[in-house]
Amino acid sequence: MPSYKIVDYTYPTEGGLARLILTYQGIDFESVRFDKEDAAEAETTAPFGLLPILEEDGQLVAAGQALCPYLAIQLDLAGKNMKEQAMCGTIMSGLYEMFRNVRREYILSMPLEERVEQVLKLVEEDIPKFLDYFENLLKKNEENGVFVGDQVTYCDLGVAIALEALCKVRPTLLDNFEHLRAHKEKITSLPVVKDYLDQQFSIDQ
Repeated sequence: MPSYKIVDYTYPTEGGLARLILTYQGIDFESVRFDKEDAAEAETTAPFGLLPILEEDGQLVAAGQALCPYLAIQLDLAGKNMKEQAMCGTIMSGLYEMFRNVRREYILSMPLEERVEQVLKLVEEDIPKFLDYFENLLKKNEENGVFVGDQVTYCDLGVAIALEALCKVRPTLLDNFEHLRAHKEKITSLPVVKDYLDQQFSIDQ
């Protein structure tokens, strides 16, 4: 088994899901995180000067949005065939787009209280249309209760943990989205995911 190392910021990035993918599959890894103001040296090792990056056996293999699909394909969390992999990628693209306005560096490096204000604005202005999209995708595969195929994939993990964080800010967010609410509850109640989230939220507080 390769050795993995994720170098990341302390604020939320794609690295959070990458860490969950490894944790979900029971893979040991090294996690190094920096406050933005202390990350200059680490950023010099990144292809485009930004974290997160993934190292495998000491060699840089992925950065940014490439971390999660790379790990998911390698660890059998990206569907059973190329079509399912493509749909997972499509759903993750939607998730990244949903958070586009709060993933800007100047917002992510804000103090927690100010960042929460930006997330609240996002919830009011940008999130609802994306929830409709995700809800409809789940309806099309409702017999399986996941986004793609009949097994949990990394897009299930990604959407569920993102919505769990948003629901901490706005508990009523999913009141009108039956399938999304059930999906989030299903995924976040999985023991490995629940333990991961409990740890993450205790760190962020």
